[in-house]
Amino acid sequence: MKGKINIKYHWNLSDYPEITIEQYDALEEEAERRVFEMLADTYSEGELHYDDGEDFRVNGWWSLSKESSNSGDSVDDLSHRLVGKQFKHKNGNVYTVIYLTNLGRSRREFIDHPIDVVYIGQNGKVWSRPLNDWWRSFNQVI
Repeated sequence: MKGKINIKYHWNLSDYPEITIEQYDALEEEAERRVFEMLADTYSEGELHYDDGEDFRVNGWWSLSKESSNSGDSVDDLSHRLVGKQFKHKNGNVYTVIYLTNLGRSRREFIDHPIDVVYIGQNGKVWSRPLNDWWRSFNQVI
């Protein structure tokens, strides 16, 4: 199976409706620097921060996504069913699934490294739990 990994990043520019080309280039350079730094530490997503030392301060977020050329793959189908969707926990809180981990593991690795669901709450806290325990506490919000 062949696949492609995409790195996406987004800067929150709501406070800056107009930015200069130099500021745009600085944000792009900072995003690339920070993403590669965090990838080296095995992160698959994270926060971005830029401060020019004057009056231009911006925050953002980056993440990885996987595209497979084999659309019939059950792992990809599972990703499409969960990632980006909202689920309600039995405690009433709503969460959004942002990533599935350990998708490339072999059968032998499955016992030590099961697929985990990574999700974020409305309060911004990120959580994870094994996929085999996911449906015990969550129902999809329609």
